[in-house]
Amino acid sequence: PFRNQKTKKFLIILFVIFGTGMALYDTKQNYIELLDNHISICSYKLQSRFSILKSVLTKKESIHNIHYQWNELDYVDIRLYFQPISAGRMGLQIAYIPEFTFYFTDGFQYDIPSGLAFGEDSKTAYQILRSKNIEIVADDMIIDFFEQNELKGHDYFENIYHKNRQR
Repeated sequence: PFRNQKTKKFLIILFVIFGTGMALYDTKQNYIELLDNHISICSYKLQSRFSILKSVLTKKESIHNIHYQWNELDYVDIRLYFQPISAGRMGLQIAYIPEFTFYFTDGFQYDIPSGLAFGEDSKTAYQILRSKNIEIVADDMIIDFFEQNELKGHDYFENIYHKNRQR
């Protein structure tokens, strides 16, 4: 369908540039996996972009990520942050985001907002930490949120802080 060789070359170069851009975007990963036997951390702050890119391209993330055994995790601190977000026609709203900070016995500290780390399922992460008998440092209100099952995070914290009043 392409009669012009220049058009073919241009499209090939465009796809190569687009593919490279996507691969570089993938190297900006930042997550933690709480696995049965260990904890796996991928962080562009701790690993080179080449290492992350190589692991994404070879599909061997588990080899290149940083690993800790469960007994190397000293404790986890959970704090609540308020993040303004756009809610379309409703204007700016405040999102309630628990941030988990992992403290390891070697002095390493890794913090990440729960939405990025756990695919918005911070309750599952909390339950895993509890099942592994990891000490959790948090306000009673945060612990109460993770222990209850009636309300989602936004509704639970909105009932306490009332930052998003209906207009």
